[in-house]
Amino acid sequence: MELLSEFNKEYHDQWIDMLSEEELIAKVVKSGCRIAIIRATSFCFEESLSLSKKLQKNNIITIAIGQQTTQLLKISESLATDSYRYILHGETEIAVRDLIVELTKCDDDNELKSKYFEKFKSNYYHIVEKPEELPLLTFTQQEHRSYPFPFPVRGGFFKKWAYLLSAWGCPHKCDFCTLLVRKSTGDNLRRRSPERVVEDIENLVRQGADFIVIEDDTFFCNRNHLRTICRLIIDKKIKISWMCNARIDEIDEESLALAKEAGLKLVKVGIETGSPRVIEKLGKCKSGTTWLENISTSFKLFEQYEVGAIGLFMVATPGEEIEDFRQTVELLRTINPDYIQVQIFTPYPDIKYYKEVENFVNSEKSFYHYKVPEVKLSKITEYTESEMQNLLYRRFYLNPRYIYRHLRYCWRYYTNASYVRMLTRKLFEKFSDILRIKNYEA
Repeated sequence: MELLSEFNKEYHDQWIDMLSEEELIAKVVKSGCRIAIIRATSFCFEESLSLSKKLQKNNIITIAIGQQTTQLLKISESLATDSYRYILHGETEIAVRDLIVELTKCDDDNELKSKYFEKFKSNYYHIVEKPEELPLLTFTQQEHRSYPFPFPVRGGFFKKWAYLLSAWGCPHKCDFCTLLVRKSTGDNLRRRSPERVVEDIENLVRQGADFIVIEDDTFFCNRNHLRTICRLIIDKKIKISWMCNARIDEIDEESLALAKEAGLKLVKVGIETGSPRVIEKLGKCKSGTTWLENISTSFKLFEQYEVGAIGLFMVATPGEEIEDFRQTVELLRTINPDYIQVQIFTPYPDIKYYKEVENFVNSEKSFYHYKVPEVKLSKITEYTESEMQNLLYRRFYLNPRYIYRHLRYCWRYYTNASYVRMLTRKLFEKFSDILRIKNYEA
């Protein structure tokens, strides 16, 4: 959204899977747009390539941004260049603006394309060096409604969602982490001033946002930064609910209490596994035992301050044995997150484990941590990767204790008039689809 905020001219924002490819191409052509920016992500990687090729046939310049540009480096040079006119790695908020300015000044962009492609081949990553120079965020009312968090959140039904970064970069170097899932690039932390962050929050609230997602890789990593932002929200009496990402070993009671007072509703934390051995092997923490102690302490604080948590787990990690997995199952029994997400370990192209498997994987297919990988790196034979994933989901979401907790904290969501209307509309649409299919078959 920082990117779109750069331009005062009209633009069109569209999810790639909301329309058929033909409908989407027709919409872009009809709009008169000369440039299409495609944020290529894991779950629509192949669709993005196909769409871009066909848009170029309609004389529309395509620019690829997003996490999946990292994977394009592993694909054949001809496929990458045939798919997109331009490919930009890394933090592209400013880089795309500069490219568009250059495009408006030239009639023939072949020389410009060559310059940018050389950067792409050299694995050049764009970096936002000075976040303060980015414009205030702007969201249309439709955009507020188009990007909701997919699950109920404690405290009510939130309809208008906004997203922002307070800092770019992550100081941690986990061995499994990849640019394909991160929101920023590099390990050098570049922060906006707390005053500027809160100015953005105030601006988004004026635009109608009732929930904000702070997308920093780890919002709790600098306590002074976090606490100053929270105090400003409290002092200015800004009424806003929000969520963020955090490392489990960076959460402390004073910061969590202050964040709760400032409107924090939900924290997404990477738990990964219940095995100290696997934690150390993945480079998450030097001491796996200390990591597990931090998990226990943090979840007690979440309970004390009534802050929700999403626990991120990972299965089928390199060298993982059945006893490691059993420790994860046991850990899940002892903590009370609001939700869990279970990812299958994926050897992404930019992590060290990829070298072990690069001769056995098809790099032209998307890498996605909810897909079953082509190569198995764990030592577990008792379960497949999908069975491990499903077992954790069943143990958690079908537990009567979880169902009770969920309804206790989220009942307002299900009884909200907006939710009832939305559910009624979706049921009607589903019923209409069934009738159309039956009429067609008849």
